[in-house]
Amino acid sequence: MNNHIKGAGSIAVVFCMFTGAANAAPPDDPAAIHAKIDDLKKQISQKAADRDAAMQASPEYTLAKKDCDAKLAALEQARKSGTPEEKLSASQEYGKSRTALNSIIAKYAKSQEEKDLERQLQQAEAELNIALRPKLHLKPGAPPIVVEWFNSLPDRAAKFMAGRRAALQQQIDAAETNLQNVKNRRVGMVSSGFGASQTDMGAIARKDRDYRDAKQGLEAAKQALKDFEAGTDSPEVMLWKAGSGPIGHLEVGAWGTLEDGAKVFQVVGPKDIILQLGERKLWLHGVSSATVVDDQAIRYDSEIIVTKTKTYDTAMGSTMTCFYAEPFPIKDYVTLE
Repeated sequence: MNNHIKGAGSIAVVFCMFTGAANAAPPDDPAAIHAKIDDLKKQISQKAADRDAAMQASPEYTLAKKDCDAKLAALEQARKSGTPEEKLSASQEYGKSRTALNSIIAKYAKSQEEKDLERQLQQAEAELNIALRPKLHLKPGAPPIVVEWFNSLPDRAAKFMAGRRAALQQQIDAAETNLQNVKNRRVGMVSSGFGASQTDMGAIARKDRDYRDAKQGLEAAKQALKDFEAGTDSPEVMLWKAGSGPIGHLEVGAWGTLEDGAKVFQVVGPKDIILQLGERKLWLHGVSSATVVDDQAIRYDSEIIVTKTKTYDTAMGSTMTCFYAEPFPIKDYVTLE
């Protein structure tokens, strides 16, 4: 890994805010879940076959089915050549026979045991989907800072999922409000007497387009939330993949690389540099400052993580507080497989 800061240049790299949600328990072995699913399917199939065989063997069902078939044949014949009265009578007779047959069939509905097996099957299939997801793995020899991050993934992922879900719901709420506002304006225009002239009709047509656009916007917002909830990745992997972009917001736990336009505000020591990131400052510790000077644009190719805040004395005799970051070799020790 390159742990030296380079003068000049820019970078657009990974930066991920830790706001994180994870699976409650580690997934089981996929082979074992496959076997469980196969067994449950066999049991459910056998239960259904047993129910059907019992119904077919029932004299009550046999007689009702025979009567219903006969009444249906009579109805079809009446529809072809019968009088209106004959058609009505045949229809009524068939309806009574069909109702009687359905009441017998209902006696052979799924038992509670069969329903429980179906629920177990759904659960096992969900477990299999989780078991087959790509997972993050921690390599041996990782430094404490990476180990601590990896162990905190479930909590961080939970916060990430909650935050993302809330943001998507806000988009839905905003789209619903917009749709209602557009609808109200559209209805008000029509009810106020618009429509008598070509100009009026053009205005109404524009409102119609606005309404369609607003409706599509709401549908898209709802679909985005559905897609998020149905994601094939685990919350931890979603969090990992979310870290693809330039630095955004500094806070303790945030990690990534420096954004475009980062500059050296002050070289503090051999391995301590205060960086200027737009209006913000960041104390970077553990990286050689041998090749940089104050007010120089810089580039750093490796990840860093914000671990705390730091208060320091300025040259003017006052104190300043900024975020404090250190090298974070996460890509060397955490893999997605």
